[in-house]
Amino acid sequence: MKAFNLSEWVLNHRSFTGFMLALVVLGGVFAYHMLGQQEDPPFTFRIMVVKTLYPGAPRWKWNSS
Repeated sequence: MKAFNLSEWVLNHRSFTGFMLALVVLGGVFAYHMLGQQEDPPFTFRIMVVKTLYPGAPRWKWNSS
């Protein structure tokens, strides 16, 4: 028994292969245009502010270090 050869099958069925390729490409273009788009998508900023106090030290001394 001969093994299945996909390349040979595609070359023998060119019209069906071309139709399926066009169908997949058109489906991809349609799906691309149906994607939802937002001007400003929602996202969160993950920022933490740490405030440290140095009792008795002037601001100019610890701000520069």
